[in-house]
Amino acid sequence: MKDKKNNQDFGPIKSFIFLIAVFLIVSFCCAKKISYWEQASAKNYFSEFSMDYLDFIKSKTEQKNQDLIKIPNTGEIETEYESQIGQIIDPLEKKGFVEDKIKPPYKALIIGDSFIVGSFGSEMEREFLRYKDFEVVRFGKSSTGLSRPDYFDWNSQITDLIAKNKPNVAIVMFGANDGQNIPMQDGKGLVYGTQAWDEEYGKRVYKFLKILKDNNIFVVWVGNPIAREDSYSEKMSRLNRIFEKESFKFLNCKYISTWEMLADGNGLYTDYLPDLNGQQRLVRASDGIHVSAIGGKMIAQKVIFELSQFFEMNLK
Repeated sequence: MKDKKNNQDFGPIKSFIFLIAVFLIVSFCCAKKISYWEQASAKNYFSEFSMDYLDFIKSKTEQKNQDLIKIPNTGEIETEYESQIGQIIDPLEKKGFVEDKIKPPYKALIIGDSFIVGSFGSEMEREFLRYKDFEVVRFGKSSTGLSRPDYFDWNSQITDLIAKNKPNVAIVMFGANDGQNIPMQDGKGLVYGTQAWDEEYGKRVYKFLKILKDNNIFVVWVGNPIAREDSYSEKMSRLNRIFEKESFKFLNCKYISTWEMLADGNGLYTDYLPDLNGQQRLVRASDGIHVSAIGGKMIAQKVIFELSQFFEMNLK
């Protein structure tokens, strides 16, 4: 009886140890991917604790430059980028660069992070399909952006998508996961919030847009909306300024701000906005970052309006 009792007592202890072991193994193997999910989550005590823990685990498991993609020689891009600093295209020139509206057929590429995977992307696709002569390809990948090509290389991905689909218009949305430090080949990296970080991120946006320009693709770059948490909103505002600045350097690119569109009358975050009939509608997701289907449709309709200034668009 005594041995049986000891075995029973030891059972829960063994189970607890087993669970702790599984937790540690998962942490060490998946810390990078889990941290991306946390990066785009609403910020609270639990998420901050999680990020601190995951950063600690990653520091113990990642070797310097272990997973970094070798960055090709980008001297030509950087020289071109430097020559563009302080230069923007006159908005009137940009609006008038197409003498006659672009004629169909059209193939639209909708690309980006979790906003494209979720409600905005699906509503954008649905809006496009209401018009004649539009084919649509949507490719979104959550927890990605331009800060971490070691995790997911969007430059390589966009090159493949263009080669396979031959689009002539692209809707782009990034940023939800990019407000973080950028690892570099020297192993030191760039700290988010510094001027050096802004310059490096700007170069990445510029290079991405240049790929689209070189393939004669008209681009609508969609900025990030205001978020519930002030700290996250500050990140998105900083990124939006970079997106807008780089977009102004390309005749083939139109930047669209969603900040005021999804804010209340005082410019503050709100979950609900009135529709055309004055009825309050839920426009944001529960995380205070992403948008609901209605919020996604609002952005999509704004995109369609802007495109109609350049494209000959007719409803089915």
